[in-house]
Amino acid sequence: DCETAAGLFDDLGDRTRARVTRVAGGDLLSYAQGFADPSRRTADTLAYSATAARLSGNSEGHAQALDDLVSFAEAIPDEASRCMNALVLEGAPGRAFELAAMLKDDALIDMELWRYNFDAAFAAMGIDLEGGAAAFDEWLADFQEGFTVRNEQDIPAAIFPAGQLASACAQTGQDELAERILRTVARLLEAENASLLQLVRWDRAIGLDALAREHAVKAMELEIEGDVITALFPIGVADRCWDYLRRSYPDESNDAVLGRMQTLFGLDGEPGQGADPGEIIAAMRRSAEGAEPAERKELLRMVIDLARLQGKWEIVTEAMGEWLPLVGGEAGAYQFIRYGEALLKCGRPREAADQFERAWKIDPSEPVPVYLKAVALRGAGDAVAAAELQRKARLMAMGNVTRLHFLASTMWQHDDAAAAREIDQLLLRIASPHESVHPEALRRTYADLAASGDTAAAARALEFFLLSKMRPVNAASVIAPRTALAYSSNLAMLRARARLEAGDAAGAAAAIAELQALNPSDSSMLEDMYQLLADAGLAEVADALFETTYRISKATVERFPGRAQHHNNHAWLLSRCGKHLDEALAHADRAVAMEPRNGAFLDTLAEVHFQRGDREKAVGFSERAVALLDDDPQVRRQLQRFKSGKPTDR
Repeated sequence: DCETAAGLFDDLGDRTRARVTRVAGGDLLSYAQGFADPSRRTADTLAYSATAARLSGNSEGHAQALDDLVSFAEAIPDEASRCMNALVLEGAPGRAFELAAMLKDDALIDMELWRYNFDAAFAAMGIDLEGGAAAFDEWLADFQEGFTVRNEQDIPAAIFPAGQLASACAQTGQDELAERILRTVARLLEAENASLLQLVRWDRAIGLDALAREHAVKAMELEIEGDVITALFPIGVADRCWDYLRRSYPDESNDAVLGRMQTLFGLDGEPGQGADPGEIIAAMRRSAEGAEPAERKELLRMVIDLARLQGKWEIVTEAMGEWLPLVGGEAGAYQFIRYGEALLKCGRPREAADQFERAWKIDPSEPVPVYLKAVALRGAGDAVAAAELQRKARLMAMGNVTRLHFLASTMWQHDDAAAAREIDQLLLRIASPHESVHPEALRRTYADLAASGDTAAAARALEFFLLSKMRPVNAASVIAPRTALAYSSNLAMLRARARLEAGDAAGAAAAIAELQALNPSDSSMLEDMYQLLADAGLAEVADALFETTYRISKATVERFPGRAQHHNNHAWLLSRCGKHLDEALAHADRAVAMEPRNGAFLDTLAEVHFQRGDREKAVGFSERAVALLDDDPQVRRQLQRFKSGKPTDR
């Protein structure tokens, strides 16, 4: 009873606890007022002042606060990105775009790419797409003329414009042009005898894995091999894996060995000869058998990490069973937990329970291994013991919000929704809004409510979560304007759906139309709403909304046919609206042909077949999607829908 508790704190004169208690009860205004501070002018205090004014119904104050955010960004450009976030989240995305354009902020390009407004995005980089190849040639000539690197610290800033342009080219299916830009950068860096490591990172980030490998080989001529490997494979086990492969294949070139590495880590590019990942991991296992204890320990650790990456859980459990005795007393609770979870994936819950017990003995105050032992015993059929251990784990976590957070996260990972939901609700009541666990509990609550169909509550939880993102708790808490736009679109769609559920179909349609004006290329806004609007008697309105997005989506896919994501998005729009299903199938097939191991694309292809009435094919493609995206609950729900639902189910 947060309101009564807050009243008691008011009576005691403790305004801080009164406000925090109201926040625990979901009072967004109290939350905003807790961070609004008229005595300080920072991006977050101005942002929360805007929120407080909006939630109070103070339209003049809200307008002034938005003006203050713009003025602050103009005065302190380093804070512009956070000010843009606040403008987006406060319902003024147009002003965020204007601010980015006025400041010539790099965020504008990313924001325009988010809504597939490619002409505007390239224009912000100084490229007129109507000029064709000549426009890019001119840009590259200017870039080369102005390129200079005085020291290693200059390299990131010097290559950033080219990396950003190459990324935009890749997003529009112009991979050859993206490669040409990055090859130009490589020549410029080599001419300056400068490091290629930052360029390798750009190659990887953009997804040009073959080019990244080519540049990595060149980088090894100047750099320490380990630094190059870390740039190309930002995974902990990569350097050990490279050392092993380099020793195992001494006669192969660096390029060939990197090909083996790329295949092993699931990247694109031409593999080295005999580079099947299973064969490489099996060879590592065999080499560990006759090695000295120290080397054997390192080899087995590498086998474990790589087998995890490849989803080969039987190999993981066998290798961990050999590795843990070698580690001896150095093994921590975390290692036994990982061993137990691998055993669970192999269907060996009793053995898993033993490993969780060992983890618990190492750290008797930690509730997570206790809970995991309950999961294992439940899987072994011992429901009574499992229930008692789960209760014990919850009691152990009480009074410590960090432990509650990790316990809730683990429960969600093991599909224990009811228990996880209770912990998160408890966290939101007892954790201070200033603590980092608070927004994490909000994020999980939003995802849960959205999945369960409680639309109005999900919208409120998402708004609460977004408000938490206007203040930097830590580096991970800061979001980019593009992410803020995506979140705000989700919030607008939830609110539109809530209106529809409340019987206000016209209001829902108006809200979608307003959202469509911001991002007419976004097919996701219609994926559920089209059918729901049609069911509510607004078929003509739904068709008009569809036609607007359809025209832009079709124009995009025709203009940039080399981008698989565009084909997938177009097919998804058509299938979820039940329109032009032959066209949808052609584009879904093309997306999967271009990226056959993309689980999201397979899910789209399954949806197309389902809408076409072929349940068997839908289930087949969905099962492949689930195998690739096993941790995605939405894809698993889709599979169940294909098996027993109707195409119009939403």
